[in-house]
Amino acid sequence: MEVHYQTEIVEAGGESTLQYAVFQNNETGETWKYEPPVGKSFGIFVFAGYAPATGLFKDFLELSEDGYLVTDMNQKTSKNGIYGAGDICVKNLRQVVTAVSDGAVAATSLEKYLSGMYEKLKLPEREIFTPERRKPTDVPKEEIPETDGFLTAEMKQQLAPVFERLEKDVVLKFYTDDSPISREVEEFAGEMKDLSPHIRCEVNPEGGENIELPAICICSGDGTYLGTAFHGVPGGHEFNSFIIAIYNAAGPGQAIDEGLLDRIRNISRKIRIQTVVSLSCTMCPELVMAVQRIALENPDIEADIYDMAYFPYLKDKYQIMSVPCMIVNEKDVYFGKKSVEEILGLLEK
Repeated sequence: MEVHYQTEIVEAGGESTLQYAVFQNNETGETWKYEPPVGKSFGIFVFAGYAPATGLFKDFLELSEDGYLVTDMNQKTSKNGIYGAGDICVKNLRQVVTAVSDGAVAATSLEKYLSGMYEKLKLPEREIFTPERRKPTDVPKEEIPETDGFLTAEMKQQLAPVFERLEKDVVLKFYTDDSPISREVEEFAGEMKDLSPHIRCEVNPEGGENIELPAICICSGDGTYLGTAFHGVPGGHEFNSFIIAIYNAAGPGQAIDEGLLDRIRNISRKIRIQTVVSLSCTMCPELVMAVQRIALENPDIEADIYDMAYFPYLKDKYQIMSVPCMIVNEKDVYFGKKSVEEILGLLEK
């Protein structure tokens, strides 16, 4: 291990992965470039500093002189029912392993606290929902309502006022094969078809020969493809993105700055944007909604959204290390959430 003092990174870059870094000695002004041996790689680890982000709690919870959260051995803070975990707490070692340990202890402690409160206050037994099908496991099977599926009754109720505002018809074309995820896509189609008279669902219509399966393509009322498709089932955080895409396609749509709209429509070359996401990613929807909006406003731009869990080849092909990831014309790779304006800045180069 070689240590360089008075040194900082002044540049780092590469094609699709980190390939070089330029360093500068702040005493001598000397700069040099590091590139790993052929076939090898290297990483840059960013130190975030020691200042804890506890400003939100300073007037409510006990903090140390340095601003760290004070907790006991069960990760309980100075207030009942509030637990802390990770580097925000007073501790000697701040590493991932200790943060994970804190999280496990805090979660277990909180569960015990909640159970005690339910018993103390004589509250009714909580329903436990499984993430796969969202059924209450402690309810007899014969008492489970027939609303099981991707869309719960509550979700349908929340969607009603959104779909009531639709001004045009849209066609959702579901293209599938014999894979398990395709069967889920077909089930999803069955639930979407009755949500609005403005939405028509078609499963495996003509025209899906060159589409990567499975796919849900958003089309105009006459069946014309509008340039945005979701490959997989748009669940998790991406369900809202999918609904917003329908809302923008069928009107009135979300408000958008006229200047941005002009920039979108002034792009006059064919562009394909592949966006790779995880349904549990909280940063992915912002990029997805921005990419979809651009595609819906410009017939020369297509947006394909992929659930990375079902398209692992994309991870290998583009060396995707994190999501969201955006690939432009199967060449330029960008990571992280981005707004419409930020994406336009990249497309206009």
